[in-house]
Amino acid sequence: MLGSTTVRLRSRGLTFAGVALPDLTPPPEVQQDRVRFTQTAGGHTGAPVPRPVSRPPFWQLTAPIAWSTVALTLGADGASTAELAAASRFPRHYLYDSAGRLIRKSALIRYKDWIRQPAQQRTPWEGGGEPVPVTAVRGPAERSLADTILVSGDYRQHDLPAGACRCRSGSSD
Repeated sequence: MLGSTTVRLRSRGLTFAGVALPDLTPPPEVQQDRVRFTQTAGGHTGAPVPRPVSRPPFWQLTAPIAWSTVALTLGADGASTAELAAASRFPRHYLYDSAGRLIRKSALIRYKDWIRQPAQQRTPWEGGGEPVPVTAVRGPAERSLADTILVSGDYRQHDLPAGACRCRSGSSD
């Protein structure tokens, strides 16, 4: 779902509507014991921002693209699995089951990478896209705490090399 973004300056506000791109639905992947359907949906977010481009004037005022690719695999035995197969680096992406319960969410939010990437790159509409790390949804307490932290903006994201330790037992850090 694409919403709108309202930018406020003092008592004035200007609202920019999101613009959907056409859904991408490739042919199903048929195997002997299962079939896998995928679909990508998304579009330009509401607020335009300066974005780098490879031609003069080397900057373009456009809204970034947010998108999700979901996949549904149906087995010959009647089993089914849904997955968040790929997504933009921002915002967080959610996957719900047929009863409306949240079952998966994207594990990382990479706002700085997403906002700084050149316009139209790494999107399925340009032949790109990348898998997104996902995580299981835990209980309501974790969901509430995570939402509170994200909304407050009082968090820092750290990039650590593989195998690095942020803190050790008994450390005050």
